[in-house]
Amino acid sequence: MIDLIANQLSLTLGNTQLFQEKEETYLEILSSLVAAIDAKDPYSSGHS
Repeated sequence: MIDLIANQLSLTLGNTQLFQEKEETYLEILSSLVAAIDAKDPYSSGHS
C-alpha cells in the first residue's frame, strides 16, 4: 500500500514538473514572437 502511494506521489510530482516546463516554454515562445514582431514592424515596436 505504501509503495502504491509513493508511486502515485512520484507520478504527480513528475507531471507537475512537466507542466511547469511546458508553461515556461510557452512563455518563451510568446516572448520570441513578440520580439520578432517588434523587430519587423517599427510602428508597433515597443508597444508590446
